[in-house]
Amino acid sequence: LSRMALIMKYIDSMHYYMDKYGDPRTKDWPMMSSPFHTLAICLGYV
Repeated sequence: LSRMALIMKYIDSMHYYMDKYGDPRTKDWPMMSSPFHTLAICLGYV
């Protein structure tokens, strides 16, 4: 597999994990549907 295919496979598995094991109470909260929003804000702050 190419490097990009491995990265996409990892991202897909993370999305699956977050959807399956995430807290359903926070699914509709702003910026909590995905970990990438929070990560982008934290990286932007740093």
